[in-house]
Amino acid sequence: MPADLADAGNHDRCVDLVQDIQRMHMAGGRGEKYIDVGYNMVCCPHRETFMGRGPHALPAANGAGLNSGHYAVLALVGSSGLTEPNDDLLNALVDAIEYLREHGDAGHEVKGHRDGYDTSCPGDPLYHWVRAGAERP
Repeated sequence: MPADLADAGNHDRCVDLVQDIQRMHMAGGRGEKYIDVGYNMVCCPHRETFMGRGPHALPAANGAGLNSGHYAVLALVGSSGLTEPNDDLLNALVDAIEYLREHGDAGHEVKGHRDGYDTSCPGDPLYHWVRAGAERP
């Protein structure tokens, strides 16, 4: 992620990133073509949440065997550049979780991608927040 993605005035870059991710998923950029972006929702560091597949839709981002039991919410942070989630991103994630609980019957368990798939995602800073209870900052 670009290091300055969270800067004020850069939200248009978040929109572009979400559209790029959606196009990549639909074009088979991960080895398989998806019908849409693989995530139910996507959150950016400007406290904006994008609707992906939405509630009551099977995600394609959690890995084999995990998609049926959990929603997938993407946070726009990476392994370089923007690696530390800011408070607006954390609030957007809680907003998405609350939305999926209210409109999608999501449970109370919140996990990181690495809890069920061999990956370093979502990165240590965000994963520590998840493991600490995914509370609003």
